[in-house]
Amino acid sequence: MSDEKNFLQTIKLEISRNFRLEPYERKAFHRILGLVKSQQGKDILLREIEKGGEIRQSAISMLAEFKDISLIDLFIQLLEKDLSDDEKIIILRFLSEFNDEKILTPVINLIEKHKGKRDQEYLIKTAFYVLKQNGAGRSELQQFLHSFISDQNSPDLFLAGAINTLSVFRNISIFEDLLKRNNDRISYYVFSSLYNFNLSLKVDTEDEDDYSSSEWTPPKNLTPEEELLLQIKVLLGKMTARFDDFSVDTKVAYLNAMLSCNHRESVIYIMKALESKNLELVKNTLYSLYSNIIYLRSPEKIFRSLISMSVESDWYNDLIVEIFTKYFTERSVSRSDILFRDKQYGNITSTLETFFENYRREFMIPDVVEKNFPESFRNVRQYILRNLDPEHKRRLVTAFTSEAKTRVRDMIDVIADWVFFVKDEERESVSQLLDLMLDEDRVSQENSAARIDSVNFEKRYLQSRIVRLCNIISSLKIEGAAKSLVFIYNYLKKYPDKEIFEAAVNALCRMNYSYMLSEVEIMLTAGSPEEQELAVQLLPLFTEKRLTNILVEFLKQNVTSENPITAGITSILAGQDIKSNINTVAIFKELIEKNPDTAIKQTAITGIGHCAFTEDIDYLNNLFHKFHDQKLKESIVKAIASIMASRGDYNKQSLGKIVQEYLKDPGIKVRIFSCMILIRLGNKDAFRSIREMLIIKNKGIQREILSILRDIRTPDFYFFLVSLLREEFGISMDIINVLEKLPQEDLKELETFIINMFRKFEIPQGIGVQQKEVIKVSAEKKQCTVLLAGIENFSTISAGLNFFQLIELYMTIDSLILPAIGENSGIISHKDSHYVAAVFQDSENAVKAGSAVISNIEAFNKSVAFDRRIAGRILVMTDNFTVYDDEVVEPVKLMINSNQSMPLSNSLILDSVTEEALRDGYYATSIPELLYSNELSDRFHLEFVTPVNFRNITFAMLQAKEEEIGKQKEIKAQIDAQVKMLSTGNRSTTSIAIAGELENVGIKMKGMIDEIEAYMNRRSTDRELNRSVRQMLLNVYNLYRVEISKLQIK
Repeated sequence: MSDEKNFLQTIKLEISRNFRLEPYERKAFHRILGLVKSQQGKDILLREIEKGGEIRQSAISMLAEFKDISLIDLFIQLLEKDLSDDEKIIILRFLSEFNDEKILTPVINLIEKHKGKRDQEYLIKTAFYVLKQNGAGRSELQQFLHSFISDQNSPDLFLAGAINTLSVFRNISIFEDLLKRNNDRISYYVFSSLYNFNLSLKVDTEDEDDYSSSEWTPPKNLTPEEELLLQIKVLLGKMTARFDDFSVDTKVAYLNAMLSCNHRESVIYIMKALESKNLELVKNTLYSLYSNIIYLRSPEKIFRSLISMSVESDWYNDLIVEIFTKYFTERSVSRSDILFRDKQYGNITSTLETFFENYRREFMIPDVVEKNFPESFRNVRQYILRNLDPEHKRRLVTAFTSEAKTRVRDMIDVIADWVFFVKDEERESVSQLLDLMLDEDRVSQENSAARIDSVNFEKRYLQSRIVRLCNIISSLKIEGAAKSLVFIYNYLKKYPDKEIFEAAVNALCRMNYSYMLSEVEIMLTAGSPEEQELAVQLLPLFTEKRLTNILVEFLKQNVTSENPITAGITSILAGQDIKSNINTVAIFKELIEKNPDTAIKQTAITGIGHCAFTEDIDYLNNLFHKFHDQKLKESIVKAIASIMASRGDYNKQSLGKIVQEYLKDPGIKVRIFSCMILIRLGNKDAFRSIREMLIIKNKGIQREILSILRDIRTPDFYFFLVSLLREEFGISMDIINVLEKLPQEDLKELETFIINMFRKFEIPQGIGVQQKEVIKVSAEKKQCTVLLAGIENFSTISAGLNFFQLIELYMTIDSLILPAIGENSGIISHKDSHYVAAVFQDSENAVKAGSAVISNIEAFNKSVAFDRRIAGRILVMTDNFTVYDDEVVEPVKLMINSNQSMPLSNSLILDSVTEEALRDGYYATSIPELLYSNELSDRFHLEFVTPVNFRNITFAMLQAKEEEIGKQKEIKAQIDAQVKMLSTGNRSTTSIAIAGELENVGIKMKGMIDEIEAYMNRRSTDRELNRSVRQMLLNVYNLYRVEISKLQIK
């Protein structure tokens, strides 16, 4: 005990000696005081306000976290001083938490002061929001708001704020008067305000009334809130005639207002919007449906429309699946809900059967005709089917037969209007399409146009509907659809359709359908290499207990195999619930002893840790001293930690001695995990080793140590973390993220120490003397791009995990995010268990990193069971941030741009500044700010769709092809000129005969060359080889033509 106290006292003494309350240290200590929220801490922070600058902002920010009503007067006084906009925003957000009449006047004064300014949008929005929270029934506020509404010259920002705030008076006639102005922008603000107001009402929104009927009469005995909701519905009903004249934004706001009150006519206008040709309106309507779907009682017509909807992108399919999933999983379940659910599940199943039969009859059987086309033309038709839409196909066909000199470039422009990106696997098809475009023969042009015109997009749309239904069935686990899916699966085994096959198989796997597991087992044990690869992809989707036996039996038959299939099966087995499974641990040991592949050995060692037999600690220790490979040693230490986390019957003293030896190993990760084990065993000496590794000032190592040790709860450890809250380490936010998880009693001990630190360094002030020292801060304000990557479902996937399983989860998340940031020149600012912020000097690199993170998460999700999938949320924003070295300290901007209610999991969100800077090279679509940011945001947001490269690639291809055509024309011109010269010269009968025979030989050679090319195309699917052979044959023919011309001349 004395050693423990001595170690703790040593750390405290070191903090006292080394810390001088520099600005960086002060701000870190402020955050700790903000975690405890004691009176003493509040007093310290109040004194810190007088320091000015960033110290003052930090103190204000932490005081706001107290949510202490006694601070209102102080914050009102501060609001009237010369503060930064960020400080004012923090104060306003604090004031919005209270309902106090004295808040109104200073906030009104603030808005009046900024009336002519256009560059402080978020400040003004926040001020109006405070008025809305505090102004109910206050006549002076009503007069203030009317001053903006009655002024025809009021800027949009102030008009929007005034209209939104008006809802606090609950007078619907005011909104009706505004709508009578017939101003689209004002209508947008009114509908947005009504939407937010509807969400605040605690009323059951079930509705069957027809407000447009002349016989309708208001119901009696309504509560005040029911009366308000009724008035809103009547008002919205009056606006239906103007729907077609609204802009897209106003239509979306109107639809949200209708949906949020479950207006009976909302279905009509939702259907109208979904059937629109305006893709922005369709997309935003789907967003609106997702956000409001749970308010609808029985949206049967909408569901039927969504099931049958033709879409142009997989994105729409994914969102429709999300809408179904949200409705049937998040609504409270009543008897009527269950009846409706069962009816819809039956409808989904029967519709799937009908759609597939139509697809099979109309497109799979007639597809035999497609094989009559040359392979190159089949590729072009498939490319057009996958990437264009009927309108752009029509325009392309028209351009094909155009006589304009720019016809080829016109056709490229038609496609580029719709297609933004060319994948690597599509380049061959694009090249073949360009060959058709460049064909100057009029008959060929007409034939090409006719063949392209016959492409039927209904095939793609119907295929898309079937895939969508399979995904809905998968997400909702509609077991009644299993037989239909099995029929589709068996049919497509004989007559393949890749997209539908994958969707049907994934749905059956997701449902743990026993028949499908048997099928996948056959693929694994008796299938072709391709089928075995598919089995490795599918097996992790099952959670059936029989799976473990299948995996073990396969490994027994392939214990020495080094191929990727064995590696994949070993990895799947190690990820199963295999605790105390004797057969599994035996096969892992056999793999370690007999398989030569290091990666397989490493996975098997991990699996032994998951099996968690205490007696295997000695086995693993023997392996540690046997192996020299550092990765194997790391896996061994982790496996021992895994056993320790799962069992309590190990000998602590014996384990301590074993692991103590590992501290001598040169591998830093071996030493980190060894220290973690020793600390959990109560060994204080391990802190010294941790200390040595942390003070190296390698932030990557420091953050890895924090990830591994973050769940340790001892005073030694968290005081040690406090000792690292210095600017030279630059990881204060990482450390605070660890400390904020501590229990209040531990935080209180930390706070007491920090308060004493402030008392030590602060000069006592006389009565009535105010300290006004302004501390200079080493931070700088600079423009950069910040990537914020968070795991939305972290609390769900981490629930019930032991300490080592949590560490494995932390490391998995890090592996999906951190490499992508580093590979794109990003620098980690700070991270938590489920959250990373990174700084980029180049916004394009940030977008590339974000896109790579999304790809990593999607690949991971395909390899795990459904309930272990990760839902990521990635935001990229460009602004002026306060930065200490590489650490962004900007609580305001980092807090205000994240909304979890939108269906944007595993999507990349860009703010408008980033999107504008990268618009030429990247395509993104707008997100309704009404839904994304609710009432408060300082910017617009867009969803990243794809990089843009179509024009660059096609024009590069076109230039190369035109140059080649030019060379061929030049050669032909030379030959024709020589032939013409010979034909007009004095030649003997013999020379003419010889020339004629040589010409005949050339014709025969060309025919033979064409036959060789056709044969190659039939026998080989290697497009690169076929293209190369074709070029070589053409070169031979051209050489022959040149040489015979020379002979004729001689």
